[in-house]
Amino acid sequence: MKSGLRQPEFITPPKGPATQFQIKHYAGIVTYDVAGMVERNKDTVYPDIVALANSSSNPVAQTLFVNHQHAKKTGVFKRAPTTCTQYKKDVDQLMTDLSKCNQHYIRCIKPNGSKRPGMFERDLTLEQVRYLGMLETVKVRRAGYAFRMEFERFTAKYKCCMNGMDEYEPDTYRTTYNILQSASVRDFEMGKSKVFIKDAKSILSLEDRRKQFWEDARYMLPEEE
Repeated sequence: MKSGLRQPEFITPPKGPATQFQIKHYAGIVTYDVAGMVERNKDTVYPDIVALANSSSNPVAQTLFVNHQHAKKTGVFKRAPTTCTQYKKDVDQLMTDLSKCNQHYIRCIKPNGSKRPGMFERDLTLEQVRYLGMLETVKVRRAGYAFRMEFERFTAKYKCCMNGMDEYEPDTYRTTYNILQSASVRDFEMGKSKVFIKDAKSILSLEDRRKQFWEDARYMLPEEE
């Protein structure tokens, strides 16, 4: 294990059983225990392999599977599925099921290990965020266009931010472009059906203008008599 890994990746825990070791993965440090590792990961030995070894003229081969459950059986053997075969079968079934659905992935994070409401454990939450790769996802989105929205939704939500709303414009592409120009947004790209905005500050600016519009509109409403 030590020869196959770079030294910074292999860690010997200062505390705990001597059978444990740690590997530093990209998301964090994972602890392993060698106790029972071989039993948990060994694959199935085919019965015909056992029969072949027992019938061999080599004395060493004859002693390999003396106590095996198929050592004294003869005839045609049905091979049990190996771990790899079962894993491949499960993955194929999973992909078949996913192809029939519209996938929506939800990443759940436990706020604490006690299953109690109103309790937040920072270290536990941060560890889950790292292991889920969410930090890398956020970095990628921030490096690109983090905000994206369909023209219809964008115009319905932010049309109030545009100066001069008297004339109705059925072209949502042009309306979206005019809204962004009116709000002095520069870091955006127009797609075929969506607008892409790079800087989050531009979205906050639009939200401030939208909030201000509703605040001003509130004072324009007639008071109840």
